[in-house]
Amino acid sequence: MVPPTPQVTSWLLPSSARAPGLRGSFFSTDLTVSNTGSAAAAFTLKFLGNNRDGRTGTEKSFTLDRGQSVTYPDVLDSVFGLSEGFGAIRITSATPTLTVMSQTSTSVASGGTYGQGVPAAAASDLIVSGLPQSIGGVREDTAFRTNLILANPGEDPLDVEVKPLRRFANRRTVIPGSYKSRTSPFLQVSRPAFPDCFVRW
Repeated sequence: MVPPTPQVTSWLLPSSARAPGLRGSFFSTDLTVSNTGSAAAAFTLKFLGNNRDGRTGTEKSFTLDRGQSVTYPDVLDSVFGLSEGFGAIRITSATPTLTVMSQTSTSVASGGTYGQGVPAAAASDLIVSGLPQSIGGVREDTAFRTNLILANPGEDPLDVEVKPLRRFANRRTVIPGSYKSRTSPFLQVSRPAFPDCFVRW
């Protein structure tokens, strides 16, 4: 008898970085994987990169004992050996009881770090055709900007329509496993034009 193929669970971390920012900042991402199950879990990390087909990205496999957590500091360097880069990371495992969290931050002159925590998205968190989602608090003016990140975890290109409320639409094609970052999703519009709106896609 042929044993059944184990069901694979995937998570998508849409953003990770090892890159310089404004005013001398340098952002890096720490990735934490926790095994909340009762048995050891094998899992694979795959760096999908940005603006390219991520299906050929570098993969690294690990095993995590039950009830254990592991943090990969500066994951793009420590796991994937990158001196600089940014993009999505896909996590796959036959064990569905993993939780995946990231923190992208930069050090500050006064000490400590400044950044944000981003959880990896499970399949139930993804946006699917016919079920648009919205993001509030989008702002683009002389004092603030909003970066839009699109990540495709699938095997086929996706057309994504990004629509500021009551304005106009921009269509983006995201190739399989790809990551796209837009400094401003509002093309051909001056920065003060969209204070405090929301975006639907």
